[in-house]
Amino acid sequence: MFIVIGNYLPKIKQDNTIGIRIVWTLQDEENWNATHSFSGRIWGTSGILCMLCTLHLIKSV
Repeated sequence: MFIVIGNYLPKIKQDNTIGIRIVWTLQDEENWNATHSFSGRIWGTSGILCMLCTLHLIKSV
């Protein structure tokens, strides 16, 4: 799920309902794009780390 959200975040257009809706991102479209690009990478990376940790736990049991 984290990887799917991380893949989808950079593609979201500036919106008041979906996305990271703080004052700075809603005021400037360039800031919106940069924030969602960065957060998409973070979400994707955390999804991969969650899968690796789960595989490690399953392997050690």
